[in-house]
Amino acid sequence: MGGHFEVTVVEGDLQLVDEVVDYLHNLEALWSRFLPTSEISQLNSSPGVPVTVSIETLKLVQSLIEGFRLTNGLFDPTTLPLTLANGYVSSHVDTTRTTVLPDSATWPGDIESIVIKEAESTVTLPVGTTLDPGGLGKGLAADLAVELAMSRGAHGALVSANGDVRAAGLSPDGRSWRIGIEHPLHKHLEIAQVHISDGAVVTSSRMTNRWTNDAGETHHIIDPKTGKSAQTEVLSATVVSAQAALGEVLAKLAFLLPIGEAVAMVVANGAQACIVDANMMMHTSDGWDEYLA
Repeated sequence: MGGHFEVTVVEGDLQLVDEVVDYLHNLEALWSRFLPTSEISQLNSSPGVPVTVSIETLKLVQSLIEGFRLTNGLFDPTTLPLTLANGYVSSHVDTTRTTVLPDSATWPGDIESIVIKEAESTVTLPVGTTLDPGGLGKGLAADLAVELAMSRGAHGALVSANGDVRAAGLSPDGRSWRIGIEHPLHKHLEIAQVHISDGAVVTSSRMTNRWTNDAGETHHIIDPKTGKSAQTEVLSATVVSAQAALGEVLAKLAFLLPIGEAVAMVVANGAQACIVDANMMMHTSDGWDEYLA
């Protein structure tokens, strides 16, 4: 999944933080497209063949499909061949790790033809279709890790997953959790703080995860209407939602729709948004102020 993760646990067993961290490492081993042994890599390299996967990977694939359907295809987890063609082949964290796809991989994929058999714990990808967990995987990892901590007796837990924050229960001071929102142009600054008691704060930005290819500077947010990096005035989008995986899906809409439409779609799905444009104007949903610290 890459990036920097932080884990905070309030009360509970002294070994609980280690357990949560180990769980996150396990999810990385299951979901990283840069590891040939991961279940995602095994799925991508086995088109048309049922692959036995873990409960966590079943949940991941189901979440990717749900995100696609929720956004009428604007959130498209089958763009991995485009991402590689644009030059994002190696991990930014460890450049020795690369993504290899079969020759059949193409875009767009046929996400609706993915076969999931829960009783057998198998997933079958159609020939040509490959999956990239991307930001949703990062958000889902935070969701699952917080659920684990709370199920093990923690009074509160927070996982910060490189821009995705999932929190539940009590913070260390016994109040709601206060989450800073990073300035899209200056990482050491915050543009706002929000408070939540149980939920997620997800920020997506086109100013991070950038690289240069033959066409010039590009970024990781692919517009499924063009197959290229999204051309947009939006610098960053922050969503407050019940789950970080949902927030990841909704945050991407800010880069693919007119700002007003994106905000409306976020709200229609029970969340709130703050979108920052190239002029550093903040466009917020009507319920956003309720979360300001």
